[in-house]
Parts: sequence; C-alpha cells; structure tokens
Amino acid sequence: MNRPIELLSKITGQPADKEFGRQIAQAMQAAFGDKTGEEEYTAAGIICALFLSAILAEFPTMKLHTYVKNYRDGNKPFSFDCKSYDKIADAIGSYRLLLINKDMQYTRREITKQDLLESLDFFTNR
Repeated sequence: MNRPIELLSKITGQPADKEFGRQIAQAMQAAFGDKTGEEEYTAAGIICALFLSAILAEFPTMKLHTYVKNYRDGNKPFSFDCKSYDKIADAIGSYRLLLINKDMQYTRREITKQDLLESLDFFTNR
C-alpha cells in the first residue's frame, strides 16, 4: 500500500499519477539517504508538488491543506531545515515537474529554483 498516492487520488478525485512529486522525493532521498522511509519521502514530494501546483497552476489551496492535514494526522512527520535546501536543489536534476491544475489535470511545468525553495519552506514550516 502506498498511502501518500492513495490519499492524493482521494483528494483530487482522479487516479493518481505515481510520478507526481517523485522528482522532489528522489532529490530528498538523495540528500538524506536513510533518514526516513520511502513513504515519507513520497509524501514530502507530493506535498511540495501540491504547493507548487497551488502557486503555479491554480490547484485549490483547500485541497492542498486537506492533503497535508490528512497525511499528518496518521504519520510521523519527516523534518529538515533550510540548511538542506541547496543539497535538495542540487539533486533535483530537472526543474520540469508534473503539477496538477485547477481542473485536476496533470501538466508538466517549468519551475525555478526559487519555486522549489518556497515549496521546501512550505513543507518545513507546516
């Protein structure tokens, strides 16, 4: 069972694309290694990608906050601080990410490093 992906599907009302948030999750895993498990990295990547979707593709912020609350209610939070941001940004590889728009459609969008850093801020300040 991949709870973060299942929760994404419930929040959007659509089948979840397993690539959503994956680049960010993989960058975090590359930066932190075995600090946490795959499910936590997946959830962190999804949360950051949902934040980016909200600011860049008009994804409803209410759905973003619903995802975060529902995931955090049943899981131990994975945490890191801003000193790790550059390490994650260096590991991201590509800044062309899969986002979700206001119509719950997946779309590839170019983001900036600053966009990524803001999503990491959202995650760490939750």
